[in-house]
Amino acid sequence: MKRYMLIASLTVVLAGLASSPALAGGPQVGKIFDCYTYGSSGLTYVQALEIKSTSVYLLAPFRKGNHLSGRAAKGRYRSHGHKISFLSGPYAQQHDSGQFRPQTANNRATIDILDAKGNSIGISCYQH
Repeated sequence: MKRYMLIASLTVVLAGLASSPALAGGPQVGKIFDCYTYGSSGLTYVQALEIKSTSVYLLAPFRKGNHLSGRAAKGRYRSHGHKISFLSGPYAQQHDSGQFRPQTANNRATIDILDAKGNSIGISCYQH
């Protein structure tokens, strides 16, 4: 009986890990990212990016608490593992894609915005 309980417990734990957003590859729905650019003058705030659903993102000039502030632009994206393809909206107009990293040294997810060739355009978005 103990053997079956152990197998059942492991199955539940492994099922929970498999459905974990960190292992799924793409960004979590409902999360807001603060986007910054790096330049000669240091770090500069650019905009706020919200992952609205598994296929929709919003970009706004600012974030106020856990909400976007200012007029938000809407776009669609597709996630392929850790790669994000922007299909419409502001990032798609610039032919940008993204590289999602579930956790960094500060335990926050990061999205690096890339150009059509996969090179960084100098914008990184950090999970709020």
